[in-house]
Amino acid sequence: LDDVLGRPEEISWAVRRLLESFAAERPVVVVFDDIHWAEPAFLNLIEYLAAFSRGAPILVLCPSRPELAETVPTWATSLANASSIVLEPLGDAQCELLVANLLGEDVAADLGARVVAAAEGNPLFVEEMLRMLIDDGLLVKRNGRWEADVHLGGAVIPPSIEALLAARLDRLAPRERATIQRAAVIGRIFGWEAVVSLAPDSERRDTGASLQELMRKELVQPDADELGGEDAFRFSHILIRDAAYRAIPKETRAVLHEGFATFLEERVGERVAEYDEIIGYHLEQAYEQRLGLGPLGPGALALRARGRIKLWSAGQRALLRGDLAAGVNLFERAMRLGDQDDEDRVDIVIRLASVLLQLGQLEEAEAMLEQAHDQAALSEDEANATRAAIGREFVRLQTNAAGRAEEAARLAERAIPLFREQGDDLGLARAWRLRSEVDRLACRFGAKAEALEQALVHARHAGDEREEAEIRLLLGTSFVYGPMPVPRAIERCAELLEESRGVRWMEASWLGMLAYLEAMADQTDDARELYGRSRAIYEELGMTFALVARSAIPAAIETMAGNPAGAERELLTGYEALTAIGETELRSTIAAMLAETYASEGRDDEAEEYSRISEQIAATDDFGSQVLWRGARARALARRDGDPRAEELAREGVRLAATTDYLSLHGAALLDLAETLASLGRAGETAPILAEARVLFERKQDLPSLRRVARAASASETAATL
Repeated sequence: LDDVLGRPEEISWAVRRLLESFAAERPVVVVFDDIHWAEPAFLNLIEYLAAFSRGAPILVLCPSRPELAETVPTWATSLANASSIVLEPLGDAQCELLVANLLGEDVAADLGARVVAAAEGNPLFVEEMLRMLIDDGLLVKRNGRWEADVHLGGAVIPPSIEALLAARLDRLAPRERATIQRAAVIGRIFGWEAVVSLAPDSERRDTGASLQELMRKELVQPDADELGGEDAFRFSHILIRDAAYRAIPKETRAVLHEGFATFLEERVGERVAEYDEIIGYHLEQAYEQRLGLGPLGPGALALRARGRIKLWSAGQRALLRGDLAAGVNLFERAMRLGDQDDEDRVDIVIRLASVLLQLGQLEEAEAMLEQAHDQAALSEDEANATRAAIGREFVRLQTNAAGRAEEAARLAERAIPLFREQGDDLGLARAWRLRSEVDRLACRFGAKAEALEQALVHARHAGDEREEAEIRLLLGTSFVYGPMPVPRAIERCAELLEESRGVRWMEASWLGMLAYLEAMADQTDDARELYGRSRAIYEELGMTFALVARSAIPAAIETMAGNPAGAERELLTGYEALTAIGETELRSTIAAMLAETYASEGRDDEAEEYSRISEQIAATDDFGSQVLWRGARARALARRDGDPRAEELAREGVRLAATTDYLSLHGAALLDLAETLASLGRAGETAPILAEARVLFERKQDLPSLRRVARAASASETAATL
């Protein structure tokens, strides 16, 4: 499965379906231990299970330290079927009962009060204290019963669980102590072969015996080996592992971390990419331990380089499966393992900035790219300076697109020959993608598609699967909104849907596009069914923002079906959600679509209100929003009091739309102009305008819009005869 990746939402869905299949046969109890160390994606998975597995008998238990409530205070609090149980310390009587159950009442009477007083209600302390006394021979089992040694009364009780565990480990024989320390470097679960590989040649034969002794003393216990070897173990408690690790000198830690990274690389063979994050972590730790030991030599610098490469690769895989938070963490750590002049630093910065952009951290992304650009420019590194500039331009197009189109076009034109000369396919993919953004803003979808086809070729050559997947989806929007006739666009999107089977977030995107196209083909029932499937996938995967971002699609379907109330409901839901997160680019279009919807219903005050909102937040280069709000306001003004500004606004919208190949937008602008003129008492002038709109809709094969033209023409003929 090394090449099979899924987004966190898809992984969550697959885990839920697996557990539900088990629960169909009998009730299932799932335990996720120590979730205070869990990554955000894993916490989201647990919440998803609780929220969506309502009909299956599944009980999910999540033991955690109190720190979880401090770091993620809202986690699982909104779930009606989830509850938190705070485990209070054991009372004195309960601790005494625990000792009596473990040792018998006679021995407990001699020892119980002292252990209970030191334990302060911690059952682990009680158990580990008794194990230490057994190790020291102060508690002896005879004839199936525990008996106290005569010296038991003088036993020293450590003041804390940490001190107690350290004392137990100090009492181990040297080779046992060395073995448990090697295991501690590997982690809570460790394989026998891995521990052997970290031992000196002279101690390797004794490793098995040492592990058996550690098992007898209940410091470790058998477990399944994740690497497929014969024997594996786990620490009986994570605090035992922590205590063993703390006792290792820094220099020894560095050697052991490096040794385990090398062992793991060799052990997993062709599956090494799956373990990049773990290998990178151990190389990172090996380097950081050496930082505190004096000047760094060539070996430490080589460690740093190896670790950076592994963390970068792991970050790429995290992005491919859609785990943005993990990607940020890994890229930031990769950057910390580098210098300003590292050749791959700009690539890491660009990828990190792109993730921050998706997370809405726009200022941080721009500042990071600005710094990378300036550093490369100072070094006269034209290629890296250009890469950083392209990344920065993507950010600026989202934060302040006004006036950026020309600069973005010039930058792309400069970058393409530079990267072509260097054979930099990823650079070429990004440069062509930037070129496509310029065309998108101007609603030139045919040109956008051509640029994206070029970008797709180079992304494939670069082997960047994430870049390729994103470019494919952008291509789909060109088919939907561009000049490609609806039947052919349906064929292309259906082909790409088939290619995406199994990648559910991509399936949902293609289903949404197909739904829009089927509505244009006058197949309303099919359109609603397709969008319902798309919505269901997004909801199952927990991708709420994707649903909000696509609220224009179900609204358009309802508009084409002649259901303005349904369109209004969808648009208001999207508008309110986008307002809540401070988004403006999509919201300007949603506001303009609301204005058009209200204008079509004759609700002129509301139409003018939302047209002004769109005008205020839309970028001047956002032709879609600029055309729509003008048409809606023109219709409202013309109906209200025959305002002469209405015709001027409507004609401005037509002029803007005429520069695009967004045929349906251009046709809609002409319809708005015709309606505006009719409301101004000039219905006799609308025939050539409506004829032009008809030609555009026929080219696109937009059937609902052709019906709208026919209705407008009939109304104009009637008005002209009055």
